[in-house]
Amino acid sequence: MDDIAYRADNDLYELFELSPTANADEIAKAHKRLAKTCHPDLHPDNPRATEQFKEINRAYAVLKDPVSKGDYDRLRWQAIGQGATQERPRRKSPVKQPVHSHDLDRERHHKDRVMSYFIFGIVVVVMVFFLVLVAYRAMTKEKFQAQDVSPPASAFTAR
Repeated sequence: MDDIAYRADNDLYELFELSPTANADEIAKAHKRLAKTCHPDLHPDNPRATEQFKEINRAYAVLKDPVSKGDYDRLRWQAIGQGATQERPRRKSPVKQPVHSHDLDRERHHKDRVMSYFIFGIVVVVMVFFLVLVAYRAMTKEKFQAQDVSPPASAFTAR
């Protein structure tokens, strides 16, 4: 872990244009892509290309090994926690964050109001159902009483 170090100005993931969650295949593809752009055999007159190629190989050596990648990730996390990345702007979160705590309260109250309207609607529907049921039973009871329908004589009556 002595040869592995994190510097904010030289992040290995930014060098490879990858996220820290990249898997081994993505790291290998990024290494091949970058190695082709600055390989010393393709650019023999450019000493800067040779230095870039060495830096890419050093970064790949760290990121391809799971143990050294884990060590680098821990060092990177510690450095970020100490504010090592404050030089570059952070991306905005895709999730809309409320600005003030009263925004949270307003949102919570809105959800509570919607839920209470929903529950009130269910109660009204159930009450209407029972009123219709009671009215139907009252109408049918009056109908049978008006016809004076008596139950049929049973064959099993006592003689």
